[in-house]
Amino acid sequence: MAFQYGTIPQALEALRQGKLILCTDDPDRENEGDLICAAQFATTENVNFMAVHGRGLICTPMSDAIAHRLNLPQMVSENTDNHSTAFTVSIDHVDTSTGISAAERGYTCRACADPATRPGEKPSTVSGAIATAKPHTSSQGSRSLSSARRTHSAATALAARHT
Repeated sequence: MAFQYGTIPQALEALRQGKLILCTDDPDRENEGDLICAAQFATTENVNFMAVHGRGLICTPMSDAIAHRLNLPQMVSENTDNHSTAFTVSIDHVDTSTGISAAERGYTCRACADPATRPGEKPSTVSGAIATAKPHTSSQGSRSLSSARRTHSAATALAARHT
């Protein structure tokens, strides 16, 4: 059987159900695949699956508005990344210990998506990524979730390069 991509409505429904989806990038950009779930479903199991099977950077793509609400500055003052990926400083929630476990990473991701979370509640193992102007798999997950209006406006993603 030949591989067939799912549709955007199918992907959004899977995200609403708490499932992970695999979103692939354009081969001419970064040529990677990202495992994505809605931040409210960044469970220990989902984050562990991302870490074990994706083996990439776990990040929380978010809108500029969410990054500003959480007072997350850019990681670098002069972005020289060849794709201009807009990473913020790495964070973990103030209630976590090391922040490295799947449980604590998920907790931080869920807190980022919670509209009630304010600066100081998230004070560094999860990278925040502001949704970029150029299409990117992680930021597209955030935009898709925001437009669906049935999930929080941040996504949790793990970038895992494929070649």
